[in-house]
Amino acid sequence: MEYRILGPLYADAGTGRGPAVICQPLLQSALAVLLLRANRTCPRTMLIDALWGAEAPNAPEAALRVCISRLRRCLGDCAGRLATVGPPGGRSPAHRQQRGYVMVVRPGELDVDEFTDLAAQGQAELDSGNVTAAAASFIQALALWGDPPLPDVPRSGALADDVARLTNHRRVVMDALIDARLAAGEQEQVLGQLRAAVLADPSRERACEQLMRACHALGLRKEALDAYQQARRAMLEQQGAEPGPALTVLYRRILAEETATVRSATKITELSAGLPKPGASQVPGPPADFTGRSAEIAAIIDHLNGPGVPVTVVSGAPGAGKSTVAAAAAMQLRSRFVELYAELGGVERPANPQDVLAGMLQTMGIQPRSMPAPGPARSALYRSLLAGRTVLVIADDAASAAQVRPLIPAPGGAAVLVTSRGRLTGLAGASFVALGGLADSEALTLLGLVAGPDRIAAEPAAAKAVIAACAGLPLAVRLAGASLAARPGLSVARLARELHGGRVLDVLTAEDISVRAAISSSFRAVPLSARRVMSTAAVTIPGDVAAAELAMLAGDDGDVIRQLVAVGLLEPAHEAAAGEERYTVHPLVRAFAVEHSRAPAGRRNSPVRRLPGYTQVS
Repeated sequence: MEYRILGPLYADAGTGRGPAVICQPLLQSALAVLLLRANRTCPRTMLIDALWGAEAPNAPEAALRVCISRLRRCLGDCAGRLATVGPPGGRSPAHRQQRGYVMVVRPGELDVDEFTDLAAQGQAELDSGNVTAAAASFIQALALWGDPPLPDVPRSGALADDVARLTNHRRVVMDALIDARLAAGEQEQVLGQLRAAVLADPSRERACEQLMRACHALGLRKEALDAYQQARRAMLEQQGAEPGPALTVLYRRILAEETATVRSATKITELSAGLPKPGASQVPGPPADFTGRSAEIAAIIDHLNGPGVPVTVVSGAPGAGKSTVAAAAAMQLRSRFVELYAELGGVERPANPQDVLAGMLQTMGIQPRSMPAPGPARSALYRSLLAGRTVLVIADDAASAAQVRPLIPAPGGAAVLVTSRGRLTGLAGASFVALGGLADSEALTLLGLVAGPDRIAAEPAAAKAVIAACAGLPLAVRLAGASLAARPGLSVARLARELHGGRVLDVLTAEDISVRAAISSSFRAVPLSARRVMSTAAVTIPGDVAAAELAMLAGDDGDVIRQLVAVGLLEPAHEAAAGEERYTVHPLVRAFAVEHSRAPAGRRNSPVRRLPGYTQVS
């Protein structure tokens, strides 16, 4: 059985013969009244009043019996659900009041019952904070409605009251759906609907409150305040009363924020006027012996000339010289930009971007007592101060794209240069410059600048052997040169033998700086499972490593490759067979991973032994 009263009147026994055909308006009204009171007795006196009102026939009870008899014939297979209540006979008024009719409806058969259940379910979910499920329930409930309900049924007084009650319930559910969508952050999606509702009835407080909340969340505070004033005028004109406390409190809160924003804008204008002009820089300069990387610096400068707010990410392995290259590029751009610098802490100790913002705002003149709370307000102040200014923000040693996003200024001349061990592909629209090893000629020049050119020129073959041991890594070359500079009696040939004698990481160190420490920070930043995969691959797989080999080592942990690439321990190989994904391991990274391998190199059960082309690395 299926009955509907939230749209056109409908009754179907589900026998395949189609819905009941009820053409006479009086019979339609009778069925509608019975369904509106489904499973409850409708006394004869109430039915007579609902059907005829003040124009009841001379013999109303007889007329009612005829009406019910005809309705049963029209209902066909549904007629068995229309039951007579109370025994026949009896003339007392109390006995007559007990007699009547009832339409028996089972769960799931009547649309208004389903609507009520879904609405109650949605409200319970909304009260518990499950806004997505609440919205789904409300949408299901409202989908049961036609518009208007019972359009072909004559409206008697009682029936009109029932329809008005149902229509009001639908409005309550529609309001609750808006509340759920606002709580889910869908302010922009419901803004047009709310504007139309307030325009149709400016005095409806619930719609006005929802519109104000949506505007406030979207930063349209002036529109929210205007909506309140319009609602207040309408209420005073139509009801002679001020808006309720909920609306008034919301208005006062938004008004206070708007006032504070105006004051803040004035302060921002004053602060912006005092910001330094192009040529000022917070960025540490590159070392005096910096050499090479001319192609990479040219690419960085070219990318930073892009439209909007160009963002360029300089990535590379630990010790590749990312910060130095960024500093060299910034030096060439200094006449064009004001340069701001932010240290983001790297992969091991990533800084909170809100703390970084606070530090940058303090350097721009914002006092701690005036610092907005962490979140959108702090980010908005940062963007406001830099709006329209030619600023280059250097975000050094970023661990993730999420660290960088709050530091991106508003468009109008600004640019962002990021250094990171990973490529930060989560930065939409960013350009990427990957730093590989130095060319041999550049590495020899750097070694000479640090150790002394005459000393390197005196032992050219040994110098090339030193460069080969460093595998083009700028930090390694610089530390090799520092070893020579610190030990005047050390020959270049002796240093080359030390570097090739299995102690390369012990040699490449100077005071608190070492290649081992640089690689170790990346190693510690990944989970233990990723370290084990890296160590096993370094011990057992020579040369580039295929993604399939890494996947076999990782087993069920499909995130290992991404983790190792993100900290610069693996680099995507530029050359690979068609359809084959491979990764490069820098020789010094391999040496570190072998040194820290927890598994014996000759372990017979190593999964790599099952890979094609398995070779034990000695």
